[in-house]
Amino acid sequence: MRLCIFLIFTLHTIMPSAQEMEWSNPRKLKGNAIFSYVIGEGEQGIYLLRYRNRFFSRQVILERYREHLGFAEARSFKLSRSRLVRAAMINNRIHLFFSTYDREYARNYLSVRSYDENLQEWGKATVLCSSPQTDYYDRGDFRVELSNYGTEVLVANSLKNGEARDLVLRTFSAENWNERDSITLDISASGLTNRVGQIEFDNGKDIYVLHEWRSRSNRRSWTDHSRYTLYHVNPAEGRRQAVVLGDSNIFIQQPRIAIDRTHNRALITALYSEVNPLTFNGFYHLVYDPVSGASSYARTEMDEELKRTLITDKGKRPEEELEDMAILKVIPNLDGGVTIVSEMASITSEEDIVNVNGVPQAMSRNIYNFGDVLVLSLDSLFHLRWNYVINKNQSSMNDGGYYSSVVVAHTRSHLYVIYNDQMRNNGDVFQYTIDNQGRVNYKILLRSNEDYVSVIPGEASQIGYNKLLLPVNKDRRFALLKLTYPN
Repeated sequence: MRLCIFLIFTLHTIMPSAQEMEWSNPRKLKGNAIFSYVIGEGEQGIYLLRYRNRFFSRQVILERYREHLGFAEARSFKLSRSRLVRAAMINNRIHLFFSTYDREYARNYLSVRSYDENLQEWGKATVLCSSPQTDYYDRGDFRVELSNYGTEVLVANSLKNGEARDLVLRTFSAENWNERDSITLDISASGLTNRVGQIEFDNGKDIYVLHEWRSRSNRRSWTDHSRYTLYHVNPAEGRRQAVVLGDSNIFIQQPRIAIDRTHNRALITALYSEVNPLTFNGFYHLVYDPVSGASSYARTEMDEELKRTLITDKGKRPEEELEDMAILKVIPNLDGGVTIVSEMASITSEEDIVNVNGVPQAMSRNIYNFGDVLVLSLDSLFHLRWNYVINKNQSSMNDGGYYSSVVVAHTRSHLYVIYNDQMRNNGDVFQYTIDNQGRVNYKILLRSNEDYVSVIPGEASQIGYNKLLLPVNKDRRFALLKLTYPN
């Protein structure tokens, strides 16, 4: 069963005590399957997928670790004509969702295969749905989302309808894979570029979809910029509604949906600007009530003192707007407010001309920069309660930022931020602990004085309300680290 992690902070404060740490034995990985994906934890242990690239193609390896992280067994799968869309653990079974292209009928099929906790196949593969090929390169854009208790599954895929574009939403029972409901949304927007963003499936009933479309600028100095629409769908009740984020006077960036189950509402948080689609001046908030369909919005403007703390360009003045920030997590609070974790991040490209055997050739490189982390807590009116800036500076080249950025986890009363420090100099791994009143403690979580240790932020997963699983590079070997936090 999928663990339900409620994204809330309690109103009382509990002083943190030391967390428990459990290590797996370091393993030297064979072959090219170096990327990992944490599926979840069941009664018989913890389950991972390992694969050779970030796109779940060609070959994947399913692995099981015992309760205390001892390696138990592995099973390999070849994906010559299929692509893995999603892996999930429901009711102590592992479910792998595959997209397969049928050349004869020019259709893409979504299927699910199930395995028990000993990695033995459970029943036969089940075809959930199919979609006609829209163009020569279309190999299916299926999205699979689970309800918070894991008892229902949502499948979304786009469908070409003449010149228009539709989004098909289907819900299935995870017990027998019977289709329950189906609904189609018209997501076309004046023929401009369309993209489906975040999808949330709440309580097996309410579906939230963020849809991005490109809007042509009314100023010559600006390029086309993104506009966003929130769709709310309840197939069982035949309800659907669309809410446009912002208005024509502001620009929205990076909207994220957070489900506030305490108050039965959806919160959409984004960066906003009134002057430029590439910069931001604060945070935009949309509050949506799924019962009445009513919505309201608010803004949280950054003051000059906070901007001055986040500025990396010495030539920029604090009254100017900022740029290059990524929203990492939005956590609804019990009091109706919200806690936001964001990070200064950017990618720069450089190109050099080098001579190879007397022939000039262009060599390009991408530099991944990850800077300060901003933790910001707002009250029920979205006014600032407190904020804290974690100062760090991570930079790497041509690695996709594999060891950069941060891991964010939370319990009922504390927020945890973990990152690699001074990666080029065998730095330590730091952990910051922040309670709901903004009090901060930090420490060295892992020292690199004996072994080279780096966590892999993009592969970390919170597998329980107080459990965090970290894939780690330990002295050039793969290891797992499980952290269990107090409440």
